Amino acid sequence: MKWNSLLLLILFIILTIIGLANHAMWLDEANCWLVARDSHSFSEMLVNNCNSGHPLIWNILLFILTRFTANIMAMQVLHLVISATAAYLFLRYAPFNLLFKACVLFSYFIFYEYNIISRNYSLAWLFLIIFCVLFLREKKNYFLLVITLMLLANVHLFAMFTAIPLFIMTLSDYSLHNKNNKRIILLYSLLFSVAVVAALIIIIPPQQTLIIRQNAGHYLNYGRISKALSYFVRGFYPMPDFTDVHYWNTNFIISHLKIIGLLLTPFLFIAPFFVFYNKPFSLLIFYVPNLLILVFIFRLQLLTSVHYKGYTIMLLIIALWLSKDERLTGNFIKSSKWQSKLTNLKTYSYIPFMYSILLCQVVAGIYAYCKDVTVPLSEGKNVAAYIKANSPDSTLVMIEPYYQGPAVAGYLDKQVYYPEKAAYGSFVNWDSVMHIPRKDLYDCIAEKMNNTKIRQFAIVLAFGDDSIKTMQNYIETRLSKQDYSIKERKEFDKGTIRSENYVVYLINKRR
Repeated sequence: MKWNSLLLLILFIILTIIGLANHAMWLDEANCWLVARDSHSFSEMLVNNCNSGHPLIWNILLFILTRFTANIMAMQVLHLVISATAAYLFLRYAPFNLLFKACVLFSYFIFYEYNIISRNYSLAWLFLIIFCVLFLREKKNYFLLVITLMLLANVHLFAMFTAIPLFIMTLSDYSLHNKNNKRIILLYSLLFSVAVVAALIIIIPPQQTLIIRQNAGHYLNYGRISKALSYFVRGFYPMPDFTDVHYWNTNFIISHLKIIGLLLTPFLFIAPFFVFYNKPFSLLIFYVPNLLILVFIFRLQLLTSVHYKGYTIMLLIIALWLSKDERLTGNFIKSSKWQSKLTNLKTYSYIPFMYSILLCQVVAGIYAYCKDVTVPLSEGKNVAAYIKANSPDSTLVMIEPYYQGPAVAGYLDKQVYYPEKAAYGSFVNWDSVMHIPRKDLYDCIAEKMNNTKIRQFAIVLAFGDDSIKTMQNYIETRLSKQDYSIKERKEFDKGTIRSENYVVYLINKRR
């Protein structure tokens, strides 16, 4: 590796360490950790993960890690290793100039969303890079390529969509050089198919899950259509709305420049065709997964988060990387006149297309990183630290509502009590079933406090819940008039994620 690339890598790692140290993990991050931490066996972890809609590779890594430590920071260390490895391989092997590499490395998704936020997406980026490195070798190891794609397919559903055209390309390349070895082709096809089926078995949730229940309704509604139309804009130009304190998962263009966003959509969809018109496999790699993702996002109303859109930029970079291989050049457009026109379009559109995307990505990545370092993404970490510092270890922690619990529970060394479930727990299992109706939550809390020998309680209420004011009124009037005294009340309302701001009541039992 050249010295300038090494400096970039060191800068990336240092900034990542600073970012991770100051990052407050939110629901999705903490929940994966808690599923792994509080599963006593591998089979129990499989059951606890069955409603998440995600394959198992990330969970398996976390499950192994939690056998050695219960500290959630260990997940961030693991994530740092994955991100740093991907950054090293990209800087070492990607066939781009240094400016291009730097822009990719510090782009919004690679630098912030898939780096500071500890999720399974960084594994997808790592396996995609490993695939490119292996595929562009003079002597290919097809078995390693297939294994890499099998792992990629088990990272995330959208990663599986990405693995499919890459497998087709791998099989096509193998067939070209080994025409008589049909048994190996069959073996590779069988291995990849098993990996895909295994992932789908884990991904497809039961009918009672929150994901399934929240996606009823007419397909041709405004929400679905606008979400689909904004897919490429949000993926290529993920500039957060800096006018909103709750900037995460927002987009400045979609919020303030809707007409420009609408006009950009067809251009962003067509432009990659001009870039890859003479690279059939690059076209396949870019368009097939993106179209599958687009259909899936249109189908599921819950998939509104910005991190799903990062596949647009990852697929574009990978398609560009693989397009550097002249062996993959082909031209399905036979007319020399149209070839000349497309070549001219590529010449004039490539620089503004690519560098406008990369510039926006870098600005968005640096902005989100700086905000995350200075303002907590979630207040769950601060709430947990406050409870630890101001109450004994025996304190019974109650969190309402259920879905805002893991951001706090992830930083506690014990399980908490969820009134909606009328049970102790830590992670959310996404089953959407509440055992206690909202109107009975107050009685459930009082009953639990009355029927335990514990004398100290911490009741944590999330501001994002509609019934927060009613619950606060109950605690401050009815509960305090019984056998309990409110020792302290503290608000945590600086979090970027609106629903993960909290008010905490430290309560003592009088007798």
